[in-house]
Amino acid sequence: MQKNSKWNVKKSWERKCRKEFERKITQNSMANMHSLGSSVELAWEELKGAVVEVATEVCRVSRRKKGFKRTKWWNEEVQTAVVAKKVAYRKMLEVETDKFRKRYVEVKREAKRVVRRAKNEEWNDLGRELEADAQGGQKRFWSRLRSLGGRGKLKYSVG
Repeated sequence: MQKNSKWNVKKSWERKCRKEFERKITQNSMANMHSLGSSVELAWEELKGAVVEVATEVCRVSRRKKGFKRTKWWNEEVQTAVVAKKVAYRKMLEVETDKFRKRYVEVKREAKRVVRRAKNEEWNDLGRELEADAQGGQKRFWSRLRSLGGRGKLKYSVG
């Protein structure tokens, strides 16, 4: 199974699929009984291989999108601040002096401030977009609001 793929777990909830999975696992484990006398690691690897093989065959595999979703607030300024914080942290661990500890605390505060500012700007932009959508098209407004999911709880001032 490739790194960017996953099993269709919902399919395994179906009774027919579950029965087929159980049958094939039982057949596969009976065929590989010879490994029980050998090491635990070998037995585990064979069991793991059997489960992966049968799950891939029975439950089907779907492909995930490559890459990952970036948030709008993650920009170069935020990335630079976070990288600087990580560098300062590593330096603090490497050279355990009060000077480097204070430097890390300063850089950490600055990174936190940059992230907070970027997130606030994003929430303000989102608020303006939602306000414009509410005035123009109700359907677009509500679909946009639903797409926020759990993030729909606005904890920052909008507008």
